[in-house]
Amino acid sequence: MKKINLLVSIICIAFTVPVVAQDTVSYYQTYIDREKKYLNLLLDCKSESAFFSTAAQIKANSLVWNYLPFFHPLDRRNILVSSGFGYRMHPITGKFKFHKGIDIPAVCGTIVLASGSGYIIDAGYDPIIGNFIKIGHSFKWTSLYGHLSQINVSKGQKVTAGQMIGLSGTTGRSTGCHLHYAIYYNKQAVAPLKYIKLFKECLRYN
Repeated sequence: MKKINLLVSIICIAFTVPVVAQDTVSYYQTYIDREKKYLNLLLDCKSESAFFSTAAQIKANSLVWNYLPFFHPLDRRNILVSSGFGYRMHPITGKFKFHKGIDIPAVCGTIVLASGSGYIIDAGYDPIIGNFIKIGHSFKWTSLYGHLSQINVSKGQKVTAGQMIGLSGTTGRSTGCHLHYAIYYNKQAVAPLKYIKLFKECLRYN
């Protein structure tokens, strides 16, 4: 009798799990579609006022907020950029080359923060950017932190916006203590400072 009851239970579970799984998939697909819509609304904004207005509308309903790499990457309030995004004369090679991020002067040992929630997709050493960390933030966004003196996270680790991930330094090809910070959307480098400033103002007024 016990064997029959056990068999019946197993059969019931077998028929129930696919339904539950399908419902879960449908729920998350609906959620993902909604978040993509919110993200596209932000990306389509043509002015700062439009950005603030749109962000204020979606802030209460969207988790995409924490997964955008737009928060400050250093443990301090202000950003002073020594080398901006775009073409520049390289300080070491002297060649005119496109700079895919921004360089932020910071005393070696300054705490570096995750600029958005996500997962560590790579961390290690590169001859050019030295000790580095790369975070995947979902929705095709990634952020990169270079020339670090210390790495406090490992590949595959989950991190949250504002979490300490390492310390600034001057490893790799560098002329002094600073943080090389870059963000990418769909594998294309975009201007980090623009988004950091917009998000900072939006958080302040909304």
